[in-house]
Amino acid sequence: MPAEPATPPSPPLRPGAATPPAEREQTPESIPEPRTDAGELRTTNAEAEQSKQPKRLPYDDAFYCVHHLHQKMESGTSVQGARVWMDILRKQHPDEYKALLAEWEAR
Repeated sequence: MPAEPATPPSPPLRPGAATPPAEREQTPESIPEPRTDAGELRTTNAEAEQSKQPKRLPYDDAFYCVHHLHQKMESGTSVQGARVWMDILRKQHPDEYKALLAEWEAR
């Protein structure tokens, strides 16, 4: 006579009968207590504000900066900005300004 197992085999699990994952289970210990310290609240608000701040432009990468501004600005504002850049070049870097104009005329 064959020996029967001491414990009966467990029935196969049904797909819908699985135990819910631990992330879904709510236990009282998993709910954080409200903060009452104003200093902590200021720190949290400051961190939230920093995350809302735009990332700093890499100011040493002229192509990236100009491309970024061009993408973010409306067309008229972009043209106005180009005029400001050209005026700065004309006044503060006259040799580079003349070279740029000569380069554009050659095209």
